[in-house]
Amino acid sequence: MVTASVGLPRSKYPKPEVLRDFMDRALPAIRAIPGVSLAGATEAIPLGGNHNDSVILAEGYQMKSGESLVSPLNISVTPGYFEALGISMVRGRSFDDRDNEAAPRVIIVDERLAQHFWPNQDPLGAVCTSPGTPRIF
Repeated sequence: MVTASVGLPRSKYPKPEVLRDFMDRALPAIRAIPGVSLAGATEAIPLGGNHNDSVILAEGYQMKSGESLVSPLNISVTPGYFEALGISMVRGRSFDDRDNEAAPRVIIVDERLAQHFWPNQDPLGAVCTSPGTPRIF
């Protein structure tokens, strides 16, 4: 596995859709390099210390007295990211080309978050709320 960091100037890539266009061109070129079998991209490498202060709530979830808000690590990834890391989906699907700016926003949650909000339930199709937060699939 190889990781690389690419710094793109905000003056040339000021909006998410411009950055996505860059990645839409770069990833196929990277995947075409001899010896490369899988490739994906993210804004923060795993365990890289990225922090955010967003919170997430599941529709219908009743917080318990004294319970803290859930603030999960929230990073954007491209299709192919989880596959390149060898991470398989337990339920649902990974991101793919359907997941673009025009599509409803979706998220992937880990088993810990799924058990927190939906113990002994199927989280597929559940709705989460947060500023701009998507539907879980």
